[in-house]
Amino acid sequence: MKFYIIETDQRNPLPDIRKMYSEIPVKYLVPEFAYKLQDDYVFEIITEDETLLPDIFTVPFFMVKRDLFRVIMMYMPEIKAKYISLVDVKRERYETYVMPVLEMIDRRKLEEIDASDKLLFYVTDFYERYVVIRLDMLESFLRRDAMGVKAREFSINGEASIW
Repeated sequence: MKFYIIETDQRNPLPDIRKMYSEIPVKYLVPEFAYKLQDDYVFEIITEDETLLPDIFTVPFFMVKRDLFRVIMMYMPEIKAKYISLVDVKRERYETYVMPVLEMIDRRKLEEIDASDKLLFYVTDFYERYVVIRLDMLESFLRRDAMGVKAREFSINGEASIW
């Protein structure tokens, strides 16, 4: 079973998202505490003419556009999510993203888990947080021409790991 770390492709100009870290505590991004988060958030962004609003953000939090969230729902129908609206008032740009609530696994415990049922989850490493996706779901994203997505191979058992 192959896994990949997915990230937002930084080669394109991205929006400057304001106040997300102060509004959404990282510790609530897991299923057991997600009820403490609001269902919907609105954040101001600053964009330029050439700014891309990608289909996926991994920083400051994992968010996808609705089309990709429908793909996630096909694989994980029970997944909970919060909605994030990004608004650039000055340029009159608006996009709604969905923030899936994912399981968070400490990288030191990866070898102890059964990854066969894992599709999409966070891996934490001290102050870093990575979004890990199984190959079949990633392929579904790419078949839908997901823009702004970068992927690199990741190994659960450590041999091709980023660490």
